[in-house]
Amino acid sequence: MLSAKKLTVPIFLAASTFSFNTVADDFSDTYRAFQAAFKEQNVPASLKLGKKAWQLGVQKYGENSDAAAKLHFSYANVLAIAGKDSQAVKHFETVADEYRTVFGDESYTTVVAYVDIIYSLAKLDYRTEGSSELSAKLARFLVLNIDDIDYKNSSERAFAHVEAAKAVVESPSAIRVSPPSLRRLFEDAVRYAEGEWGNQDLRTLEAKFMLGVALSEGRHKDEAIEHFNTVANIFKENLDFTHPYELGSHARLVNLYEQRGESDKATEHCQAIGRMKPWKSDQEPEPLYRVHPKYPPKAARIGREGSVTMSFIVDEEGFVKDIEVKKSSDRDRLFNEYAVDALSQWRYAPKFAEGKPVKSSPYFVKLDFKLE
Repeated sequence: MLSAKKLTVPIFLAASTFSFNTVADDFSDTYRAFQAAFKEQNVPASLKLGKKAWQLGVQKYGENSDAAAKLHFSYANVLAIAGKDSQAVKHFETVADEYRTVFGDESYTTVVAYVDIIYSLAKLDYRTEGSSELSAKLARFLVLNIDDIDYKNSSERAFAHVEAAKAVVESPSAIRVSPPSLRRLFEDAVRYAEGEWGNQDLRTLEAKFMLGVALSEGRHKDEAIEHFNTVANIFKENLDFTHPYELGSHARLVNLYEQRGESDKATEHCQAIGRMKPWKSDQEPEPLYRVHPKYPPKAARIGREGSVTMSFIVDEEGFVKDIEVKKSSDRDRLFNEYAVDALSQWRYAPKFAEGKPVKSSPYFVKLDFKLE
């Protein structure tokens, strides 16, 4: 009866309230049954009752009512949770249009709905037809229209900007907007969050982390490094456990410093990760930084391709150790040295057991060398 995916309440299912007549009607009975099935994690029943509740809601409240739009949104979310990705994308697209029709382009409710749809799309199979296009379309709307929304107060403005920034980062597709417009969204998210909640609030740190992500993917890597260091330091000073954004900041800093050839600074952040207290007591090593192997000049001259399979462990500080070549496709072993050299530069967040960093069991990796 239960799906492998745990049901989580769609944001508008929990927030929606509907008035019921004292005499139960088909809609109220169906909607209550839907809520019960959802609470019990009964996916098949939630699908059936969610669809029926939406259809009855259209009849009861009208096709262009806010209740019908919210019920449709709930049904689309259940489709996504149930793994019916293609159907979910089609319904999310219709829901997005319904929210613009019912609530308007300048509505805070529309913005929050678009953010939630982008989050839901990000959990689907990226190959699902129309998913990436819809996500990019909604993200573009957020970037270009976030300042034109009719906010009731400064808290709504700050929340909308932070969530929009997070959603834009979450979107898997390139967004057709100018770099200045994109940067302005992230900078405004930080500015409004600081003004509303202060420098050390989690929502502010989320905004700073997202700004760092945006800057690191462009030409402003020095500024990105500054933001990631700020986030990592504030978390370190104020929490007795490691927050994912603290780990994420250190991981990004490892990558940025390695790109700049500053391996000593990258190593400092690998070591910081090794000293962290994880938010899960047991977790496997997570890759932070990888480099592609250089192509052996001799192999390139003679047009030879090949592969090398190696074993290695990750030590308590996330360094790759004990590399052994297990198999080489080339009888002359032209690729071995270059494969080992590349693997030795990889960085990981270490394996944790019972809350402490430990050496990992052996891992295996195969590096392929192909001529383009």
